[in-house]
Amino acid sequence: MSPQQVRLPDDIYDLVPNRIEAAPTDASGEIPATQLFGMPLDVVMGYPMNLDRDMPVIVSDAIDCLQKNGVTVQGIFRVSGSRGRVLQILKIYNSGSQVDFFKEDIHDVAGVLKQYIRELPDPLCCAALYPEWLQAIQSDPSETVASLKVLVDQLPLLHKNILQKLFHLLSVIASNSDKTSMNVMNLAIVWSPNILKNPTDSLEAALRDTPLTNQVVTSLIQNYSTFFPSGL
Repeated sequence: MSPQQVRLPDDIYDLVPNRIEAAPTDASGEIPATQLFGMPLDVVMGYPMNLDRDMPVIVSDAIDCLQKNGVTVQGIFRVSGSRGRVLQILKIYNSGSQVDFFKEDIHDVAGVLKQYIRELPDPLCCAALYPEWLQAIQSDPSETVASLKVLVDQLPLLHKNILQKLFHLLSVIASNSDKTSMNVMNLAIVWSPNILKNPTDSLEAALRDTPLTNQVVTSLIQNYSTFFPSGL
């Protein structure tokens, strides 16, 4: 098997704070106006490809593809795609162009989605709310879901839109765990480092908080219809 064909467990990258996104600069050293990865959501929503949308097109298109073709795939989100192809797709989007995800390997699509969400300067669950997420998950068990719902409702609308679409996908994948081997806990382990990050960006702090952040994401998947009652 060639190096390009080796698939590594994608979650080995999730707790590492270093970014690996393709972040090109022009001759002057400036970030191009089309740069998508690593840019704030409110900035990229002003790009032509995202106008009149409720979330970045890369997110909606990737999730739509995964919803149709990935919800019964063995190891989806845990099995890594081709790192080379994922980086190629990153460069395409950073140049202001797009790809047809339905023509891509499904693990590459999953990798692109995770990478984009991982690179957001402010995580989907919002750095400012990080201590409150941890506090909520440690509250009295009879109050945990209600406490988390308060935080979900405090999120900026754009963050909430993305989380709703993402967690709908994850809940469907979890319901097919007999095929995917990705139950709720496995999905939480993969996704919590990407959406709920310690603001210090410390690996030590991330490892310390991992059991709690995993519990938060587990609850968000298990109680999807409570946190997002409007559905999709």
